Amino acid sequence: MDTLSNKQIVLSFYKQIVGQRKAELIPEFVHEDYIQHNPTVKQGRAGITEMINYLKTLPPPPAGAKSPIIRAIQEGDLVVTHLDIQFMGKRMAVIDLFKLKGGSQR
Repeated sequence: MDTLSNKQIVLSFYKQIVGQRKAELIPEFVHEDYIQHNPTVKQGRAGITEMINYLKTLPPPPAGAKSPIIRAIQEGDLVVTHLDIQFMGKRMAVIDLFKLKGGSQR
């Protein structure tokens, strides 16, 4: 992952881990001491793993579904994403903030 920009790393995280639900890739993207600011998700890798395992219990997105990512902006080690999410019957605008260190999320 050394040659990827921080923005590319975050977009790859969304695609492979969130979209394709590949929880086995979490150690490649997320530091053990990852700080989670969503109060419904536990801290660290364990929280992300639990969230992805929960998503695995839900129906997968339909084939060819449009990406919920509206935009991704990078400035140095910071990446901001703006998403349009449809989840549990609700439509939400979501902003995620990432700080990367050494090619993975903190």
